[in-house]
Amino acid sequence: LPKTEKLLRLYRVFRSHNDMVPWDPDPEFELTTDNCQKLLAMHLRFRCKIPVAMFGETGIGKTALLSYYSKLLIGRPDSSAINLKIIHVDGGVTAKDIT
Repeated sequence: LPKTEKLLRLYRVFRSHNDMVPWDPDPEFELTTDNCQKLLAMHLRFRCKIPVAMFGETGIGKTALLSYYSKLLIGRPDSSAINLKIIHVDGGVTAKDIT
């Protein structure tokens, strides 16, 4: 499927029926069928308040996928809303750094 069709199908799940004008928050992001399945699985788990854990090798796109998902949920290119805060955690991070 073309990327626009994949976006439209994702919007049917993520957005209300009154807000069905899909936009691509990151034209450089490759929206593969596998990525669509991961986005849908994450979304359903979040909606059911089930924790989501993403793990894998460095550089495979975990942060990019979550960032794309958060922008899809905002749904508008002109929005200044922030629904994702990326924190790089290493041995020197404390609880104070996260809050």
